[in-house]
Amino acid sequence: MHIPLPLEPELEHMVGEHQRKNLLPALRACLTGTGPGVIYVYGEPGSGRTYMMMACQRWLEKHGHAGDVFYLSLKEECLDVRVLDGLERFRWLCIDHVETVLGQVMWETALFDLCNRHQGHYLLVAGRDLPSQSCLIPDLASRWMAGLVYGMGGWGDDELAEFFEQAAKQRGLRLSAEQITYILQRGPRQPGALLKFLDRLDGYTLEKKRLVTLPVLRELLDH
Repeated sequence: MHIPLPLEPELEHMVGEHQRKNLLPALRACLTGTGPGVIYVYGEPGSGRTYMMMACQRWLEKHGHAGDVFYLSLKEECLDVRVLDGLERFRWLCIDHVETVLGQVMWETALFDLCNRHQGHYLLVAGRDLPSQSCLIPDLASRWMAGLVYGMGGWGDDELAEFFEQAAKQRGLRLSAEQITYILQRGPRQPGALLKFLDRLDGYTLEKKRLVTLPVLRELLDH
């Protein structure tokens, strides 16, 4: 059975020139303890929110802060609000997929309480929509909106191609410009979906012992 090798998210490989110019400096400042206390990133599923979170976590781990950072995805099934208990002890806290619990008073109350306990540290939050559009509790929305708020998305062909090429190299796959263009023209156009396709491509070529060719790409994209 083929088990995909884990990708190693890198801050420098985040998609989008605008994102690199505006969000990346703020993230670096946050990770070095000089930036905003709260960064809220929003965008459609697959827009790169989770990749950004994991890249931040990996950067902190590489720079000696493995015990100071905690990543929590609220997308996991059967989570209880008690999962938030004690998280204020982490200097950097990354909370992903908040859209799955917003609109539930119990969860929003627990998240607001965590924000109060976590003051003085660094909080990265990722959700589908702006807090002002999705929170029932105005104080929670205000707390998140008081920091840096950044919308993900709107990637160009060149940006997506660069992102996909870098991710493929981490898998040991060398794709031509023609092959990458073919994928972007006929396949997914969001970072998250591109990474899932890359998993399929990597597994398929290993299982079938075939090189990456246009016919192989056609087979995968048509099914």
